[in-house]
Amino acid sequence: MEMKKKPKAKRLPIAGTWPTTDVSDKEFVQWAETHSLENLIGTGEHLPSSPQPKTKAVRAVPNRLYVALRMPPEELAAVQQLARKKAVSSSTLLRTWIRQRLRQEQRRAS
Repeated sequence: MEMKKKPKAKRLPIAGTWPTTDVSDKEFVQWAETHSLENLIGTGEHLPSSPQPKTKAVRAVPNRLYVALRMPPEELAAVQQLARKKAVSSSTLLRTWIRQRLRQEQRRAS
């Protein structure tokens, strides 16, 4: 049985310098895929980047306000555990409780 030899991998040409800054993203990708960057790693210019926000983006919902609640961690954990049992989010559970209590108080007041 004759063993077939694997074709030798082509070695990429070693890049001597980074491409100019006026190349498009597509051109840069093409250049990076066709050149070995072994001599250039760590030689690039460090540019400052704008910090990414660490909070989730809040989706604006018409006629709704967002309310922050401060509660002890153990109470929040209890709410989250109940919400999991009811297969709803903790915010949905809290919103339901607030609506129920609001209706009760409105009936008492009238």
